[in-house]
Amino acid sequence: MTRALKNYCIATLILVLPLTGCQTMTPGQKAAAAGIAVGLINTVIAAATGASPKEAVLIGVGTGVVVYYIAKRKATAQQQAAARACAQSYTQSMNMRGGTSKAKSRYIAVDAPLDARSQGDASVMLWDTQSNSLVNTNVYDLRRSPTPLSVATYDQISAVYVGNGR
Repeated sequence: MTRALKNYCIATLILVLPLTGCQTMTPGQKAAAAGIAVGLINTVIAAATGASPKEAVLIGVGTGVVVYYIAKRKATAQQQAAARACAQSYTQSMNMRGGTSKAKSRYIAVDAPLDARSQGDASVMLWDTQSNSLVNTNVYDLRRSPTPLSVATYDQISAVYVGNGR
């Protein structure tokens, strides 16, 4: 990597990363700032390593896309039961198939039903595949459902999205 390229990447991080710790920003705004920084850096790296301008932009946009939650709250008993059922269904189907999936990670994100308090088009809860239990009682509202088997971070826990477990 050239010196100019390294300097550009460092400058972008120095300018954008402090925003991700801003207390007045929502989690979505923080994720957007981080996603923009990652996208910009990867666009420049792709261009510097020989990608065409079109390819570089597509790489930058693709890597800058992030999944983030727009609200977090305590889940209802119904949401916890539904998430538990999804996770157990997924775990059981993985055991029957031999567990050869990307989602064989420790934490998975499973669908939780929307309720009157929901602020997005989807809600998820986190499941710990080692302890076979919910990670916590939080439900995370999302603007839209993540892509199956995509990885997202919720309160510093990276989880693979498995949806309804089927």
